[in-house]
Amino acid sequence: MSRGRKETEWVIVSTGIFTSFLFWPPFGVVSEDHKTVRALGGWDTKVTVTTPRDIGGMVAEVVWAAPEFIGVVFTAGETVSYGQVIAVLEKVLGEKVDREVWSVDMLKEELVKDPENWLEKYRVVFAEGRGGVFR
Repeated sequence: MSRGRKETEWVIVSTGIFTSFLFWPPFGVVSEDHKTVRALGGWDTKVTVTTPRDIGGMVAEVVWAAPEFIGVVFTAGETVSYGQVIAVLEKVLGEKVDREVWSVDMLKEELVKDPENWLEKYRVVFAEGRGGVFR
């Protein structure tokens, strides 16, 4: 880096789940046709979502405003419940969306059937309310 600034040695940027991941068909939260939302754990379970813009803003801040920083930074867009996700989707679509709850127990059973499946692991973590929720 120039302008007499010390170079950033290392930074870990910890984010919530990418917002688009909720809409990625293999993850299963929002169906491909956007007609079904599946709550991982329940409608009150919360998930922290992050956009690339959130991440880019944090990286720019670290590089330009705090070039001597070493450590972990956290960034997130919003923490929302699956109930809020379905409410927004219904508002945008202008119609009711089907609802399903994928319980923690059901998701753990699926993980036992395929323990190396990283999507099943993610679903369990998020269903338990531990997935990226910044407290």
